[in-house]
Amino acid sequence: MRIDYHTGVCFLFSLLMASGCSNEAQTRSVRVTGVVLAERKPLSGAVITFEPMEQTPGPKASTLIMNGRYQIDLAAGLQPGTHRVRISMLPPEINKRLDEAIGSQAASHKKPPVIATKYDSDSALTAKLSADQENQCDFSVEFRH
Repeated sequence: MRIDYHTGVCFLFSLLMASGCSNEAQTRSVRVTGVVLAERKPLSGAVITFEPMEQTPGPKASTLIMNGRYQIDLAAGLQPGTHRVRISMLPPEINKRLDEAIGSQAASHKKPPVIATKYDSDSALTAKLSADQENQCDFSVEFRH
């Protein structure tokens, strides 16, 4: 019995898929949404990052904050558990391109604000994400003055 190349490749691919290349991580993944305010106003042009801590497995995940809102979907692979949260402004050149892309008339000649380090590099913000409920995590930050 002779197996052609295409059939052999398909057979090997199906064996790999059945032998452990499962989607288990994504089935345990959680979604998180929320609002971020900076000095009581919706924050834009920033990034929020969730980093696993303690016994929490899995990757970290980041997403843009625009008009005070963010969303990290299941595909990012965040796992239930405790995460350190960091919020940082995008670099000025990226923010400028983002403003141009969405047609914002924001004044780009001003020096961009910087998030206080207690929410960024030295963040003490945490979030406990659960697999069996909506994960709505809202934060309020301050700029460095």
